[in-house]
Amino acid sequence: MDMQKNQILEIWVTGGIHAMEPVSVQPVSYMDYWQLIQVTHQDGQRSRHLFGRADNEGRVCSDIVAFDLKTVTATTKSGRLYKVMGPPGRDADAVWIYDQWATHNKFVRVQYLTSALHRMRRMRGYTSWM
Repeated sequence: MDMQKNQILEIWVTGGIHAMEPVSVQPVSYMDYWQLIQVTHQDGQRSRHLFGRADNEGRVCSDIVAFDLKTVTATTKSGRLYKVMGPPGRDADAVWIYDQWATHNKFVRVQYLTSALHRMRRMRGYTSWM
């Protein structure tokens, strides 16, 4: 019985935050159960990020530098493309990763922009999330 507890503990401990594959290895990532946010940093700078489930794990993307409303694809500062798959949602692992990331970065303000994105897409005639 103690061995099973240790094995279960090891499964939980081995997860966590880690570096992503370089953009040269993984130029495109597909994300579902996602949200769009804008954060205000302590120096007043703002950046936008997607967080959700990508490649079977929670993820927060680096700063978004471009966003294609039609294809719902974000281009990040690192050069990676994040293609949104399906409607927005919530994933427990993604929320945990987001919480760790936000705590580490000590943002002054966080705004959820998912609803605003949805309104912008509808105004332009895009009705599905792909």
